[in-house]
Amino acid sequence: MSGVWNRLTTKENRKLAWDVFIILFISKLFYIFIGCVTNSAFGNNVTFAKMFLGGDADWYIKIAEKGYSLVGSIKTGDGQANWAFFPLFPVLIRWFKYIFFFLDYKQAGIILSSIFTYITGLYLVKTVRLYKPGRLGYIAVVLFYTWDHTPFIFIVFILKPCL
Repeated sequence: MSGVWNRLTTKENRKLAWDVFIILFISKLFYIFIGCVTNSAFGNNVTFAKMFLGGDADWYIKIAEKGYSLVGSIKTGDGQANWAFFPLFPVLIRWFKYIFFFLDYKQAGIILSSIFTYITGLYLVKTVRLYKPGRLGYIAVVLFYTWDHTPFIFIVFILKPCL
């Protein structure tokens, strides 16, 4: 076991982990800034938490809180059901909230999504370096965290990081 730990904690891997964390942190700050500018420019009154709770987040929160149901729609009468969503992310949210009891379901989901996004960035850099050594892996992570649809799939709280 110590051999694996020593391999994971090399100086190069610690630098890689720190660099990817900084890129993720800056991208989150960028989206917070964009959200604040959008709120002030358009008068949207969107709360800080709601900036990170996009897409299907409401569905996953309800599944994590109450489980699946046959009448699981968020809006009454819209004909949608919550059993169309995979159970992995709601289960992980529930476990995470159980361990960190002081968090609510939304906070647990945002933190878990951020953790999975970070891990995905680490694997992306490592994978790109297998084929193209150098800084290209970091460029791939920057593009991954900031390009087009990625903020809405990975930075906000939804299932995609678990796939």
